[in-house]
Amino acid sequence: MRAKYGIAAVLLAIAMFAAGPPAQAQRANSRTDAEIEKADQDYPKAFACMDPRYATQVDDKPGKCPDGKSMEQIRLGLAYKCLRGPAEYQATEGPCRYTPEQPKVAVTASVFWTCKSAPDKRLLNPGTCSDGSRAQIGFEERPHGDHNPRHGGPAIFMNDKDLSYHVEGTYTSDGVFHAFFYNEFTKPRKIAGVTGRVAVANSNSVATGPEIPLQLAPIADGNELDAHIPNAPVPSPDSKVFFKLYIKLKPTGPDWVTDHGPFASYSKDPAPPAPATSTGATRGAPATTRGGAQQPATTARGTPPSAPAVKPSATATKPAPPKPTPPAAAPPAAAPSVQTETPQPSGTIMAGGAEVGGGPTGPQVTLPEKTPDLLAFLKDNAAQVKQLLDEGQLGGMWYPALNAKDAGLELDAKHREGLTDAQRAKLASDVKQLTVAAWQIDAAGDLGNRSQLDQLTSDFQAQVSDILSLYGK
Repeated sequence: MRAKYGIAAVLLAIAMFAAGPPAQAQRANSRTDAEIEKADQDYPKAFACMDPRYATQVDDKPGKCPDGKSMEQIRLGLAYKCLRGPAEYQATEGPCRYTPEQPKVAVTASVFWTCKSAPDKRLLNPGTCSDGSRAQIGFEERPHGDHNPRHGGPAIFMNDKDLSYHVEGTYTSDGVFHAFFYNEFTKPRKIAGVTGRVAVANSNSVATGPEIPLQLAPIADGNELDAHIPNAPVPSPDSKVFFKLYIKLKPTGPDWVTDHGPFASYSKDPAPPAPATSTGATRGAPATTRGGAQQPATTARGTPPSAPAVKPSATATKPAPPKPTPPAAAPPAAAPSVQTETPQPSGTIMAGGAEVGGGPTGPQVTLPEKTPDLLAFLKDNAAQVKQLLDEGQLGGMWYPALNAKDAGLELDAKHREGLTDAQRAKLASDVKQLTVAAWQIDAAGDLGNRSQLDQLTSDFQAQVSDILSLYGK
């Protein structure tokens, strides 16, 4: 999935405009500068490893990957996609054609621009092409960029030793715990030879019940292990149920341990995609639980925690993320080709990772316009990150972390009045570190790595405190 970027095309386009009348050149450069400034806000630059094995490693400065290759500079951002039926990337939220009751969901993507005259050349910045047209934005989903649950579970976790293994746990009304396995593009992964046990646990991730062996479920994808829980507890908002899952990828290998929950209700499988008809898409059939009870369809990646209330404003809405969100069994050997056959929103192109589409989950959040309100929004979301960590809801931490990141970027872009030059430089540095920390929290939440999240959250809170202190808060 190695992407190649070229800034020369952007510089050439700017130079071509400069060769025209002065007024035209000034307008063109101004427009390009504004586009780049917006891209810096929506899709921050970062250095990342391109090999799927190390794709979760992101930093704000150059470095080396575990395979010895240099990290590449990319733009990271969110795209939107449908989880069922044809996957279609786009830059904003929207309904899916074949499952309109299930909106497109968030995935973490590498963002770039291309020109029709050189579609294989990826530009790191927006700009003007040699033929005078505007470069079109494109998205390529990152490995591990889509951790949206497929069967109504709270989260998907990945193995920290072999990142090609991911697991989603669900709990259904027949008292059965289900473990579904996926590859790094959240495609079903066959699990011949994989074994496991599951136990009821408490909110502190301590097993309180016996370990029940899991059995391979007879489904076509071959990616599900099940266990019937004796004296199965009934979940409710006041009596949430937790499970501890122990998986052995190899008979003599170590346990891969993940915590699943809280389950405040039984899991529900989303509805399958409706077939296309001559009169357009029809709604899918009602979703059912694994136990057979009819239930309404649910959206993927779980429900994000409630966002703090903010006043409506005229500013552009910032779509609510995670990954980072967020998809045959084996990962592709090379980067998928750009998809051009699917209808797309004007001004966008799409690139795929194993049949993926595009978009963030959760409600859209409008950032406050006034500095004090934006600082309060930053502080509230940072508090939510810590609260979710304390409650063990690791799979939900991505949402307030990325909201806080957006608030930091907004402060650095539009709310620097009253700060000295030294304070502005410190703000830019803090926001850059906050942005990287937010993506790292998203990745660590997907791992279900509590110890790593403890440290990341501590660093995250320190950056937020530094930013607030610059404004005397």
